[in-house]
Amino acid sequence: MMLLNSPSNPTGSVLKNSEIEELVGIAQKNKTTVVSDEVYHGIYYDTKTHSVLEHTDDAFVVDGFSKRFAMTGWRLGWVVCPPEHIDAINRLAQNLVICATNFVQDAGVVALSMSEDLVPKMREIYRKRRDFLVEEVEKLGVGMGYTPEGAYYLLIDVSELGSSFDISNRLLNEVGVATTPAPDFGESVENCLRLSYATGMEDLKEATKRIGKFIENL
Repeated sequence: MMLLNSPSNPTGSVLKNSEIEELVGIAQKNKTTVVSDEVYHGIYYDTKTHSVLEHTDDAFVVDGFSKRFAMTGWRLGWVVCPPEHIDAINRLAQNLVICATNFVQDAGVVALSMSEDLVPKMREIYRKRRDFLVEEVEKLGVGMGYTPEGAYYLLIDVSELGSSFDISNRLLNEVGVATTPAPDFGESVENCLRLSYATGMEDLKEATKRIGKFIENL
């Protein structure tokens, strides 16, 4: 199985269409099933998001309303799969999910009917928050010199401050700022924290101010 995630959590990176095409080609050559997590599709800034289904029908695509429709926690989503796997998917759904709550399904209908107007506006709001946060973490000396192309996450490097789990706990307990220790995402980012800018600009300003004071005190 080849698992793709674009836009990516936790980095916010976005695969180019040509890169997706190349990866699909590699999978086909090696008789490998492609599973594409596309739940952050539609949240992009400098490069458009593309689906694996633009290059093959023989893939599983997992998507949902949580991210680009701001319905996190309501857990309404879907999977696109080759016809021969539909029965197996249905059996899994019947035993694990049964069905989504009816008011959440109604909310999904409203989200789809309004998405053409609302999603581009949300993207621009996220872009402003992203640009602010990237600039601020660079000033604080914990930036990693990159700008997320999608989703709403940013990794920062806290290797000079201490272990990421320790720094995350101290930020929460001492200055009230919640972050995610990035070792949860793999060894290559074990010295990082994940910040989310899926919150208001005033909260971001206050959070970066508190992080700055925390670093000064260290």
